[in-house]
Amino acid sequence: MGIAVLACLFAAAGALATRSEDIQSTTTPVNAITALVFILGVAVSGSLREILSFIPLTSTVTMPARVLAGQAAWWEPAVALALSLAAATGIIAVSARVYRRALLQTDRKLSFRQAMKLAD
Repeated sequence: MGIAVLACLFAAAGALATRSEDIQSTTTPVNAITALVFILGVAVSGSLREILSFIPLTSTVTMPARVLAGQAAWWEPAVALALSLAAATGIIAVSARVYRRALLQTDRKLSFRQAMKLAD
């Protein structure tokens, strides 16, 4: 589920670039989020790990680790998945909106805010 959400974020970030040279600058925030999620998921422990295992995106790394370690109750992965599905629905909707609006803009590089203001 987390991979699907990240793929939608990368698609929206890629659509904001008008030239291949702009892709690095538009995808840097998504790359930073991905790195932060992985580092937090691997480095944390204790109650912070429990909390992060329910937060979408970070639950992609922390919940499987808790399940494999035998630290999660049977219902916790189901709750984390439900929260991830809800967040994925919202992120996919916003990403689709940005992608749809920015895809045909070839005259300049768009910011996220500018893409949200464009008409469909």
